Amino acid sequence: MHKAEELAQDFHPNDHHLLLGIHLGSFLVKNLRITNKSNKQKGERICKTLDDKIRHLRLQLLEEFKSELLEVQMDKIRAIPKEN
Repeated sequence: MHKAEELAQDFHPNDHHLLLGIHLGSFLVKNLRITNKSNKQKGERICKTLDDKIRHLRLQLLEEFKSELLEVQMDKIRAIPKEN
């Protein structure tokens, strides 16, 4: 996650969907129960770094799936409910 955090700060693609992919991966790490505290914090920082750049894409995703935690089941993308 350390390297991912460094790279995310310097990555400025024209297509912000690529940033959304990085954000979703970091969001997953941040929310996994098996992830250590350090990686959760790094995932949180990456999400905050990218938040302003992809806000419009996140809103579209939330509107469609009602969650940012997604998985593929039987060739379909499904939302995973977030636990508090």
